[in-house]
Amino acid sequence: MKLVITSPNVRAHTEPLSYAICGSSGHFSVSEDRHIVKWSGRQDNLEDATYASVCSLPEKVFATCMRLQPGSGPGGRRAGTGGADVIVIGASDGKVYTVMRRLEKAMDAHTGPVLCLKWNSDGSAFATGGEDGQVKIWSRAGMYRNTLIQSGNPVYDIAWSPDGDSILYVDGNQLTVKPRQAGSKPTQWKAHEGPISCVDWSTTNNTMVSGSEDRSVKVWDSYGRLLFSSKYRFQQYPILSVAWAPDGSMFAVGSYDTVRLCDNAGWSAALEKPNNGGVYNIDWTRDSTGFVCGGGNGDVVFGKVVERTSIWRHLESTTVTPFTIVIHDTSVDRKETVECNSCISRVSVGWNYLVVVTTAPSVVIYNSKNWSTPAMFELKDPTVSIIKQTERHFLLVAASGMTVYSYDGRVLATIRSQGVQCDQVTEQTVSLSAN
Repeated sequence: MKLVITSPNVRAHTEPLSYAICGSSGHFSVSEDRHIVKWSGRQDNLEDATYASVCSLPEKVFATCMRLQPGSGPGGRRAGTGGADVIVIGASDGKVYTVMRRLEKAMDAHTGPVLCLKWNSDGSAFATGGEDGQVKIWSRAGMYRNTLIQSGNPVYDIAWSPDGDSILYVDGNQLTVKPRQAGSKPTQWKAHEGPISCVDWSTTNNTMVSGSEDRSVKVWDSYGRLLFSSKYRFQQYPILSVAWAPDGSMFAVGSYDTVRLCDNAGWSAALEKPNNGGVYNIDWTRDSTGFVCGGGNGDVVFGKVVERTSIWRHLESTTVTPFTIVIHDTSVDRKETVECNSCISRVSVGWNYLVVVTTAPSVVIYNSKNWSTPAMFELKDPTVSIIKQTERHFLLVAASGMTVYSYDGRVLATIRSQGVQCDQVTEQTVSLSAN
């Protein structure tokens, strides 16, 4: 696994970047110049990405955090957005702003700046943390629900639990998991020697990661038990940002002039130095193949994960570029190269078949007996998170549901249940029988 870092040849901002996020139809960034811009470009050539102005924040108002509303944008599962990405921004004036092609509305949120803002996994609510030490819960439409936490320290970062029933928040050098149910006792522990700057909680593997000014990164289980500690091995400088990939297979760490990729156990897998100052935030694409981050010098930085490997018996597949996979058949020591017309988002190899999900969105199925004539079909939902294979069929898990296909592309079964949120299904919680 390798990490490739690129920056556009053009610069959209004249001041340090405040935040950058991945949208459904492009990437968005905002800086201390108060301008919100949208980036567009091919996944294999983001150096030539172009930008267009969306809108500007009011005079003397600066963005402190920015998040995409889940389910909005082209192909989003939420109605009422007209196909537009809906952005929610926390600002220095204590307000929360919503942006959809233009500045839509502003809501009074905190006394002092809003320091962090996170959506829950199903997009039904978001939480904000402020310099006033409060954490507040809001509906999807921006209606105030309640104040969950009143801390004596500024709340620099928060994260939702996978089920949305608890919130993890930063309190100095301590971490606290606060249940939303009234009367429930919070879980608190000393997590770092220095102040904690950032946290994230994976909805897929149910583990937490934290970064601190003491230069360490730590991984925790949902009960607050330590699973991994970097013990200052990672960085020369304080940790500024951490973010889990949506599929839970890895997380990214941002520091001064450094972006590091780690596996889900915490061990470092790749390191790049983008030469752009402090990396204050990282936001992953839905398919977990890349991310966007902001730099202190005003540059937007795109990260792409390449050379991810999938192995089954004598077959080994490696994604060498966003469009290219190399198959190594170790039984005869022969390599085959397959090219896809769209960017590759997910790959699985098994039972002599290679299943590739692309961002078209489409599925391409290769047979090891004949790599040159694959089967292909289109997908309605591009948010595929899991591929499970058996000898005769395979399963795709996406946000909208689970579907079983034959290797010639026919739908064998569609599985939907009101009690199952498919975007929370993990590799460990789904299995497919051979019959």
